[in-house]
Amino acid sequence: MRWDYQEPDHQVLVCDGEEMSMYFSSAQQMIVMSAQEYLQSDVTYAFFAGNGNVLRDFDAGSIPDDYCCGDLPDMKLVPKKQHPQVESIYLWLDDRFLVRRMKIFDHYGSVTDLSFTNIKLNQPVSKDRFSFVPPPGTEIVKQ
Repeated sequence: MRWDYQEPDHQVLVCDGEEMSMYFSSAQQMIVMSAQEYLQSDVTYAFFAGNGNVLRDFDAGSIPDDYCCGDLPDMKLVPKKQHPQVESIYLWLDDRFLVRRMKIFDHYGSVTDLSFTNIKLNQPVSKDRFSFVPPPGTEIVKQ
């Protein structure tokens, strides 16, 4: 898995299946931890990695009308067990049931709004896409 965030601050999250690396440009820091440990602590990562279980881990419902996203079907997910990072997740799906937009709400009022475009399935991906070398001077924190 690899996520490259451009806004509000540049971040790179990379997982090669063994290690999870999280680079934060504003802090000039990269945190490295076991992928398995991260997977167990982050419900959203488990969801995208295919290791989560929506029926087991979440209560599902409808998104409030004021969050409508066009004609896309929607779903509100609330973790069944209180989660330190996630209060609820709003999903909007396309006609293939692929996630097109995702809003993650935390307990402090912050919202992460992700939009997915130009989705391609079953494409070959080079292994080096799942590694990241931070700029010189970056502090590496291993957990």
